[in-house]
Amino acid sequence: MRNLLTISLLLICATAFGQMGHAGRFEREYKWETDDFIVISNEENGALLVQSEYKVKDGGFPVHFTLLNDKLELEWEETLDVAKDLFLKGFHYLDGKTFFLLQDRFNNHEVKIVIVDVVEKMIKEFEPKELTEMVVTKFQVIQNTAILGGYVEDRPVVFAYLLEDDKVNALSNVYQNNSEVLDIHINEDGVTFNVLATEKDQKKDQTITVNTYDYEGNAIRDYTLVTKQDYQLLSGVSTSIYNKEQMVFGLYGVKFGASPSGFYVNHVSRSGLQNMRYIPFGEMDEFFKHEGEKRSERFKKKSLAEKNGGKPFRYKIDVLFEEIIEEEDRVLLLGEFYRPWNRSTADMRELRRMDPAWYNRNAATINAGNRTRVEREMESTYDDFKFTHAYAISLGKNGQIQWDKAFELDENIDGELQSFGEFVLSNGEVYFAFYDDEEFTFQHLTANEEKEPQVEALNLMNENEELRNEDDDFRGITKWNDKYLVWGIQSVRTLDPAEPNRKVFFINAVTVGPNFKPADID
Repeated sequence: MRNLLTISLLLICATAFGQMGHAGRFEREYKWETDDFIVISNEENGALLVQSEYKVKDGGFPVHFTLLNDKLELEWEETLDVAKDLFLKGFHYLDGKTFFLLQDRFNNHEVKIVIVDVVEKMIKEFEPKELTEMVVTKFQVIQNTAILGGYVEDRPVVFAYLLEDDKVNALSNVYQNNSEVLDIHINEDGVTFNVLATEKDQKKDQTITVNTYDYEGNAIRDYTLVTKQDYQLLSGVSTSIYNKEQMVFGLYGVKFGASPSGFYVNHVSRSGLQNMRYIPFGEMDEFFKHEGEKRSERFKKKSLAEKNGGKPFRYKIDVLFEEIIEEEDRVLLLGEFYRPWNRSTADMRELRRMDPAWYNRNAATINAGNRTRVEREMESTYDDFKFTHAYAISLGKNGQIQWDKAFELDENIDGELQSFGEFVLSNGEVYFAFYDDEEFTFQHLTANEEKEPQVEALNLMNENEELRNEDDDFRGITKWNDKYLVWGIQSVRTLDPAEPNRKVFFINAVTVGPNFKPADID
């Protein structure tokens, strides 16, 4: 009876605060010739493992595509030989197909798009002939059109490549001096998309133009955000257009400089009227939470003093906006904030603009010049930065902020700037998780009461095994429907001394949520 009572209490606590569950594991022997791995959610169609080798054969290198089902069991495999000078710039999953964009590292004119169709179990290749030489920084897919954003001679450009027609359309109203492509957003209707780019207005302040196109690249509407004098819009992401209304959200700064002062929310009504709101960081409940109680209050006072006519307040920080989730009555904006150590925020933004392989959460290291991952790491120019907090904001459809939630990270990173963790929305609740130092850490951001994050080790394939060590320089995490996929390279040994140690590439599926019920408890 006492044991039953204990189990019942544990389940009650787990339901109230959420917990982690093991939902499957896949392993593959790690071989020396393996260059890299990428794991891509294919949503209800499973997960796609992409594995490349750095051995060159007949001028190309093999890339292996492995489809795993919802239990992480092998479903289908195929191999494609890719020219040795091509490297991966981005990928996008849509309706049972994963689209890969590859570009020649010596000739930006050479671009290849590979489609892995996991429903029909086939691979297609496309090579646009009309595409001009460009540095690609953005890649999205809508219908059967690939959207490529980037720069030609330091000016932003966006092209719509109609795959089946082998036709390239240049988008209007993008090619300008001193401008940056901030965001390409596929709208909820699935047939239109938005392009956000910076420009200087008549006051010489930086603002943003919002352009909407159909899936063939034909212009539908455009407008420029109207700003206050001396207010600079530093970043921007957009929602879909609903009932002719739309929101644009991002960071703003006061006066000059690249460090932000707060958030802005621009709401366009059905009649086309703009309502711009500037929200200092100090007005948010949890934005400065990571600074500690005393420092947080001090920063809040400085931030609010600027709004009331005091000295302009700027906070050295930047953000990776990772996802906008649009629901019937709210919009969720999810992102991770970080602080650069050895660069100014302005330098970081310029690097983000001109070096997409350095700043692109969908950029992969596959075939980076046919060198091993270790060699690439030794030769790369690394930067030091600190992830300060994961952050979620809920907005009403009129642009009013409903709540904000933060989770302190305090993680110093050396290397390329990529997202540190991942958000998941499960049963209306927001979770954030990351995998580091052989531990899976997650936090229920929208829990009714504040609690410590939960930290767990990942399950191995067999109960009679134990983890020897892990490759600290190679790991990943991504959301998979309402689960997480975590992957990396581990050395595993069995408790039986007669069995040899194994070095494996692994993928673990992890479930989190307040209603998760462990499989071993009835």
